[in-house]
Order: sequence, then C-alpha cells, then structure tokens
Amino acid sequence: MGTVTWDWLIGLIDIPASAYGLNYYPLSSNANNVYFNMLINKPADYDNGILLLRFMEDDNEDGSFTAGSEDMYAIEIKGGPDGWRLVSLKYNDIKSLVNGVESAPDGNGIHEPNKLFQVSMLFLANPASGYSETAIDYVIFTEGSPLAP
Repeated sequence: MGTVTWDWLIGLIDIPASAYGLNYYPLSSNANNVYFNMLINKPADYDNGILLLRFMEDDNEDGSFTAGSEDMYAIEIKGGPDGWRLVSLKYNDIKSLVNGVESAPDGNGIHEPNKLFQVSMLFLANPASGYSETAIDYVIFTEGSPLAP
C-alpha cells in the first residue's frame, strides 16, 4: 500500500511458477475446472483503486513468456463493497484485455491453465483522485469449484 504522486501504479507483485520450483503452475488443462480465488479488503471511502490481475501462459512451452506472441488473460477489479470479500474467477471466463478493453489474445487463444507461467497483480490508482488502498489475502487456485471458506 502507498501513495504515488506521479503515476497510477502503486504496487506490483509477480508470482512466477518458478518461485515454487516449477515451470508451470500444477493445474488441470481443463480451464472450466480451474478457479482463481482471493480475498480482497477495500477500506471505506477508497473507490478509485483498480486491482489488475494478469495470467501469462507459455503457449510454446519454451520456458518463458513472450509478450505479443503468447496468451495473457486479465481482469480488472474496481470498487465493490467495503470490507473483505471473496473473489473467485473461473479460468476459462477470464478475458484478454488491452487498456481495460477486451481484445483477441496474442497466442493460440486457448485457455490453458496447465501452461500458466506467471500471475501478476498490479494495484493502480489515479493520483488526481487521491489516496487509495486495498489488501489481498489467501490467494489460491482451486479445481472443481470456487473456494468455499
């Protein structure tokens, strides 16, 4: 959390599969069976933040993600109720975005969670609209159904 007077970006967290000693996240190839889940806390009166989640696939399985030629799916989470809430996303429902607008994926266009190379979380806020903050916790993939805490 923090404030920035010169840009929208407040924070970035990259979670590569290599952090777990793997080339890819150990997920099913069935994108309708994989869910990304997390808890988000939006404090009262902070509605200008955007949490951007990006899911990068290594379509050609060369051990790296190449922007512009491999699939990256994303979702923007804005606003919402104050306090903690669970967000669960079916992997197959996550779209490819360019500047917040749905677009065609750059790779093969097939949701392949078994080729997921990295998850990135960006927290953005427009400094013109003032301070913003959010908190995230319990980031987890589940298979078969969304997280049921």
